[in-house]
Amino acid sequence: NFRGQSQSFDGEISNLGRTGLNDAISSMRMRGRWEGCTDANFRGQCMEFDGEVSNLSRFRMNDSISSLRPVRGGGGRW
Repeated sequence: NFRGQSQSFDGEISNLGRTGLNDAISSMRMRGRWEGCTDANFRGQCMEFDGEVSNLSRFRMNDSISSLRPVRGGGGRW
């Protein structure tokens, strides 16, 4: 529900370990379409998101995202 630590991104992050948010994202707001993956370097389970997601548990991705990137043609800011 959009509480806790937050950061803004405008490009791909292949390893969230460097941001302090690795396996720690529970909700997100984004402009455009973004892909989140469970492993660094866009590996593992990947899913596309857009708009607002107040609880990633609905997608079985709560506290498990390790890399993020905007989807081509989806514009966007995280």
